[in-house]
Amino acid sequence: MRRFGTAIILFGGILVLLFGGCSKKTYHVEGSDAFSGLKQSYRAGEQVEAYFRWIATDTDYTFYLDDTVINPDYEEDKGFVLRFDMPARDVTLRVEGRNTMEYQPEIDTEGASLRFDSFEGGGYEYLAETDDPSVVALDTSREYAAGDPGLYTDGASYTWVLTVYGLKSGTARVTVTGESGLMDPVKRVYLAEVDDALNVTLTQIEENTEETP
Repeated sequence: MRRFGTAIILFGGILVLLFGGCSKKTYHVEGSDAFSGLKQSYRAGEQVEAYFRWIATDTDYTFYLDDTVINPDYEEDKGFVLRFDMPARDVTLRVEGRNTMEYQPEIDTEGASLRFDSFEGGGYEYLAETDDPSVVALDTSREYAAGDPGLYTDGASYTWVLTVYGLKSGTARVTVTGESGLMDPVKRVYLAEVDDALNVTLTQIEENTEETP
């Protein structure tokens, strides 16, 4: 009888452990239609790993965990890979895309500027050329986000700035090409018009994207 009672106690203890472990609260990653590799739920502290494969040419992606930017890794067979530890609450994972070849011309006597978004470790590396260096001069620079803790490291975002200066009145073509190990090459051609006061106006006249074989 004593052995039978001991067996009941042990069996009851096992049930408590099993069902007690199963009842531990789990949390969900919401807004995850764009990502693959996600499970239905996670426990607090468990590592989450999500994949984003929809990588389009000419697009710079920013990933958010709720309202916080999360920097991805990149793996050839998975695309962008996002990893984080699950907090003790439901979270939302989302992505925003922006055309990396958008520009905002700033026309004045100091020259006209084109601005392109990129990032270290795989973003577009840009090159600018002109067919008539006697009409315009080109200058390039990079602008990193102030206080960016990832400055000059993989994933650090920056703006590539091309400034076109007028040397004499006339017109010239300015070609901007972008190369990346992760995305297809891109090219934009602009017509630079310089007036008598050396003000520069830039107009995009050609666009080309070449698919990588």
